Amino acid sequence: MLLHMNPNPYAAPAASIDVPDTPLGPRPRRVTVAVVLLWISFVVSLGLAYVLGVREIDTDFFPVLLVMQFVGCSISVLVNVMIYRGHAWARNLFAWVFVLSSILLYWPAEAQAEMNAGEILAEQLLEAAMLGLEATALILLYTGMARYWFRREEA
Repeated sequence: MLLHMNPNPYAAPAASIDVPDTPLGPRPRRVTVAVVLLWISFVVSLGLAYVLGVREIDTDFFPVLLVMQFVGCSISVLVNVMIYRGHAWARNLFAWVFVLSSILLYWPAEAQAEMNAGEILAEQLLEAAMLGLEATALILLYTGMARYWFRREEA
């Protein structure tokens, strides 16, 4: 196709540029596996929420804990779905929350002083499982073709 140039240097270019509305390619397998790991971590977090809820059931903090867990679960579901759909902001939010929660995970808690060894072990095993699943998902989301697939939104 031969384009005729406009002699006016301030004229808009004659070339047409089409930007597709669809993703630049199929969802990479890494993203699918990472989201499956995030859903498994979500199910494990429900088990952790149960362990924490049983511990706090007789206190005045229990209603606050329920609201906090509901909000946290809702945000987790939203982030998982948005990562699956390819939104880079959700992947970045997940990365920041993962880093912050990893730091706060081993922050000394007063409640652990009153727990027996079995409760502490159950809580730590659930937290370690979640940490491993989420770390693996994070690596999958930021490496290989997944990093380029998410970049299409940032361009």
